[in-house]
Amino acid sequence: MLVRTTARIGLLLLLLVSLMRPPAAAAHPHMWIDSTVDFVLGPNGLTGIQMTWLFDEFSSSDFLVRFNLQRVTAFTAAQSDVLYNGTFRHLVNSGYFIRALVDNRPVVIPELMSFRASRAGDRLQYDFTIPLEVGWSDLDRLEVALFDESYFVSFMLTAGSSNYRHGGRTVTVAAEPIRLATQGWGRVTVGAVRTAVQ
Repeated sequence: MLVRTTARIGLLLLLLVSLMRPPAAAAHPHMWIDSTVDFVLGPNGLTGIQMTWLFDEFSSSDFLVRFNLQRVTAFTAAQSDVLYNGTFRHLVNSGYFIRALVDNRPVVIPELMSFRASRAGDRLQYDFTIPLEVGWSDLDRLEVALFDESYFVSFMLTAGSSNYRHGGRTVTVAAEPIRLATQGWGRVTVGAVRTAVQ
């Protein structure tokens, strides 16, 4: 009898503990973005980076419905501007989540110079270019990652190519995941790329 009572109490306690846990909606992240970075070179080194963001299906659907674009397969410039102003423009304040470092020193991320929204099937895609000047000597030690400290957004970053050439120089790009601390969600592994000049 004592064994049955103890088992029932244990089951009841387990049920109470499971009901007191925070709801699954409090879990992070809420948005996933597959991203690609390409490096634009000039006579003095890096002149810019081109980014592509491919949103997960749920977030894509949310944005498209919110701006009444769910039936549009090819956006006009005006429709692309609607998405830019409604979902992306404010990210200038966080450097578009771009974390660029040279020898662990942050590189300031300026305002973008171009933006275009499009669809890749059911997924929303953003292509944008950031003017970013990094000289040849610093380009030999550049690290680029995409990271949202709040961990609302999770990025998967890859380089568009492993080699970029200009004026007899080659910039190699290697994937190098890093661990970064979030705001209240612990440390997470973040996709990052590192450059070297040959």
